[in-house]
This record gives sequence, C-alpha cells and structure tokens, in this order.
Amino acid sequence: MFLALGVAGLILLTGTDLSIGRMVGMGMVTATIIMHSGVNTGGVFGHIFDFTGIPVAGRAIIALVACIILTTVFASIAGFFMAKYKMHPFISTMANMLIIFGLVTYATKGVSFGAIESSIPNMFIPNLGGFPTIIIWAVVAIIVVWFIWNKTTFGKNLYAVGGNPEAASVSGISVFKVTMGAFILAGILYGFGSWLECNRMVGSGSAAYGQGWDMDAIAACVVGGVSFTGGIGKISGVVTGVLIFTKEYMLKPVNATELSESLTNLKHTLDREREEKLNVKKLNDYFQEVLPKLQSNFFISLIEGRVENMIMKRFLQAYQVDMKGPLLVV
Repeated sequence: MFLALGVAGLILLTGTDLSIGRMVGMGMVTATIIMHSGVNTGGVFGHIFDFTGIPVAGRAIIALVACIILTTVFASIAGFFMAKYKMHPFISTMANMLIIFGLVTYATKGVSFGAIESSIPNMFIPNLGGFPTIIIWAVVAIIVVWFIWNKTTFGKNLYAVGGNPEAASVSGISVFKVTMGAFILAGILYGFGSWLECNRMVGSGSAAYGQGWDMDAIAACVVGGVSFTGGIGKISGVVTGVLIFTKEYMLKPVNATELSESLTNLKHTLDREREEKLNVKKLNDYFQEVLPKLQSNFFISLIEGRVENMIMKRFLQAYQVDMKGPLLVV
C-alpha cells in the first residue's frame, strides 16, 4: 500500500519509478542491521555493526528514520533530474535502481542478514486476536495521502502540473517544486513501507529483497485508474488496485483449461437464462393482449394435468396459478 501510494503521485505527473523494489531492499537491509537481534551476522563495507546497547524502541525509531532518509535521498535525486533537466523518469529511476542495487550488494557482499529483535514486531504491528494491526498503518497512510492530494495546495498543484505543466507554470505554479515534492513524498512512503516490511518479516533483509515490486505497485495504480497521461487519479482507485492485487496473490493458481471450461459453461448458462427471460416476456405480452379477447368470445374449460414446460410454468407462477391442481386454460 505504501509503495503504491508513493508511486501514484509520480504517475499523476506522467512519471513512474522503477527503483521501488531496490528501495525496499535497501530499507530492509538498513532496518535489519539496526534492529538486529544481537551482533550483526554480516557487515557493511567490512564493518560489523552492533546496536545492542541502544534500547529496543530506540533502535526501531532509528531504523525508521534511517530508512526514510535513505529512500528520500535517492528518490529526490531521480526527481531532481526529472524536474531540472527534463530527464524522463524511466531513465532516472532505472539509473537509481541499478545504483542502489549495486551499492547495497557491494557493501553487504550480497549476504542476507538475520532476524531482528522479536519484541519489535510485537511492539509496532502486534496481532490482536488474529487481526494484523499493520492494516492500521496502511489506513493511516491512505488518510494522510488523501488529505495531501485533496485538501492542500500542494495536492491541487500536483493535479495541475500533471494535467498541463505549461499552463501550470504560466499560472505561477513551480513545476520544479511540485515535482520534487512528489518524489520526496514517494521516498518517505517507501521508507515507511520498507520498515514495516522488515517488521512483518522479522528481518531477513538482503539486497535482492523487493525485486519486481515496482511493477506490482505501478500496476495497482494503473488498474485503480491513475492515468499515465497525467492529472487523473484518485486515492480510492489506488486502494482498489492494491486490494485487487492483494486478492490475486491470495488466490490459489487455477488451471487454465479448467478456467476456460468454467467461463464457457457460465456463458452458456447466461445465454440460456437470457433466452428464457426473453421468451417469457414475449409469452406474457401475448397473453396480455390475447387473453381478454378469448375470454369474451370463448368458454374456459377445466382440464387435469401438470405443466412440464419451464416457460409455461414460469408464466403460470407469475399469474399465481396452482400447477398441482386443475388448470384454467383457454
């Protein structure tokens, strides 16, 4: 959710961010090192860090701040090249992706760090009666970003610059500041997201963590109606897109043949239902027109029997005729 909310602001500016996954990996490594249970099993540029002398809550806060600073700095760099030199964000964020992955891999030698203090997840994202409270963090993020987009001058300027940057510039809006603000906001959300992910996974940070998450975040925004043409999108759409992708990952893989057969059977069933409804309507209209004439010119006779035809049965049910007893027919 945090990642999608962050990149949604960039898509609103006709941009994107291909470095989200590597941002998460960098944040995971940083948070794991600081919140590690005991002395770290791996080093950074050969140095082994030990934060065990700091209280657990303090280490968690330091890890959060460090994640936000790192992700915001790198996001701001990509945003600067887009805002100042009009570099396409596809290029600037891809460069970010490669630089981050290379730095983290080289610094940590590609090792995966161990677990964090088990008390930290219980402190910030405890399970209350089976309810994952990490959802509360997501709800808070949704509310905050919604407020920024819809109730602040920056949010209005975000839509204006995304819709028409030239017109926004002529109107006195600083396109540079708005673009930088969008990337800074995205970096803050990436930092929060990677820190929460570290809590959820109880550590295990590595440079490769988060690979491919950028595509998931971007796709969730696009599915939710945030347009790459710029200036179009809502927070409710982003949330919907994230929920759709979350549900997709929760579903078990479905055999393609079985799925095709199920869809075909469903289509045939719907076609039959539609045809039956159409026939019943035609029959109903016919009886509405003909029955009064027949009643005035012919006599009504009684006959015994059951109606087997489904269409006639539905018609008789509509006119509240008892199908088990004698039937009144013309």
